[in-house]
Amino acid sequence: MKTTRLVTAFLAVTCLVVVSCLALVSCSSSSGPDGAEEEAPPTVEGVSIADGETDVGLIERIDVTFSESMDPSTMSRASILVAGRAPWGHIEYDDYTYTASFIPDTLYAAETWHEFIVSDSVLAADGEAVEPDTTVFCTGTLDTDHLDDYNEPNETPEAAVPIALGKRYRTLSITDGDDQDYFEFTVEDTTKVLIHAWMKEVNGVSWVREFQTADGDEYWSAGTGASTGDSFAYFGYTFHPGTYLFNTHAHSYQSGWLIYDFMLTEEEPCRDDQFEDNDFIEDSKLVTEGITDFLLGCYSDRDFFRFDVGGGPDITATVTATGGYTDGTKRVTIYDHDKTVVAQTTGSGTSISASYHAIEIAPHYVSVMFWDDDVEYELDLELE
Repeated sequence: MKTTRLVTAFLAVTCLVVVSCLALVSCSSSSGPDGAEEEAPPTVEGVSIADGETDVGLIERIDVTFSESMDPSTMSRASILVAGRAPWGHIEYDDYTYTASFIPDTLYAAETWHEFIVSDSVLAADGEAVEPDTTVFCTGTLDTDHLDDYNEPNETPEAAVPIALGKRYRTLSITDGDDQDYFEFTVEDTTKVLIHAWMKEVNGVSWVREFQTADGDEYWSAGTGASTGDSFAYFGYTFHPGTYLFNTHAHSYQSGWLIYDFMLTEEEPCRDDQFEDNDFIEDSKLVTEGITDFLLGCYSDRDFFRFDVGGGPDITATVTATGGYTDGTKRVTIYDHDKTVVAQTTGSGTSISASYHAIEIAPHYVSVMFWDDDVEYELDLELE
């Protein structure tokens, strides 16, 4: 009798194990009722911020990586978003890494809990919905320490971030503690590059933009006061084939910041004359006393010339516009042998002049600049 009970118990346990195993196999099976193989749905494999993370930056870009190729047309501000007093965002998707990036349009609310949500409205390339996912995080305080953007660190020319012409870069920051943003771009042909900018948050700073060569030589810089909501399209420069730097920085007298978007676009270049490329003093072209004509000037594009002087001559450089917008603003600058500015005149009208009494028998330099495109001009150099 005892033996019978033992056998019965053994069979019961065995059946339970078998049933459990069968159930486990059934749950993990990739086959449907008709025997067809079913693939696992797409999932969120990782998020760049941890669930429950605190002290998150106020313009933090959030990257979400999926398990397979996704359909970017299903990614929108309604399907990938940050909830909880949060701004709308823009989504960028890289199919090579299966990664979508959420870039906030403005600042998150400070010291506030938010939810980063990936909804089942996001579809894989084959049309299957992703399993929804939510990550909770809390932002830090409203100060410059929490306003780094996703390009940091890029405060030096050596750390410049490569960018593409024609692409809008969103929600970048400049602060008084991190007041330099460097970007690198390359042009294949002679072209004019135009700056577009959008001001999103401005607190106690003015904004300066400049172009530089890859070696750090400055083309030209210009500053402006900025207000939230401002947008700009200005400062076109003609570039010859090569790699260049675009630098933005802030001037501030307090703990201020600026949040901005920008984009560089290409346009038809200004016409060149026979002396180009002479945009920098190191590339200045030799001229002699008298009139050098058939020259062409472009907006904010300096032309440099070099000339030899004897001891003690008085130098007068006169620029006369002969075609195009002849009465626009123009500048003529004289440099000594150390390439230091010694005389400069800026004005409008057909002609302007600058003068200097040289004290060294050595090469000197003169540059000409216009605030208009396609100005025809002549340079009259007098040495007395």
